[in-house]
Amino acid sequence: MSRTLLARTRPEFYAEWVEQARQCGVAEAAISRIIAVEMAHAQALLKSKCPKCGAPISRYVDYKRQQGPSNVPGMWVQYRCSTQPPPGQRRPDDVCDYAEDLKESEASN
Repeated sequence: MSRTLLARTRPEFYAEWVEQARQCGVAEAAISRIIAVEMAHAQALLKSKCPKCGAPISRYVDYKRQQGPSNVPGMWVQYRCSTQPPPGQRRPDDVCDYAEDLKESEASN
């Protein structure tokens, strides 16, 4: 289980972002809605389900595409809907287009 992804299911993970959103004048209702969506998204990934269509999710650790500095130590992990072909192959138009890259600290363990 990804501890980094698990952290994204908890409101504390978003504390810094919430403070910045408040400073920018974002409404509390909007902040709550965004945080709820992000936490549900992370929960779906933890359950190995596509957040967009519910199909199983594919997880790829990207050992080659490490670019630029980051506050999160670890490796980039790409989550893709399993209805898609593996990275590097063209995605047909009739499959879910969900794909996301997240930095996960224990992916390198």
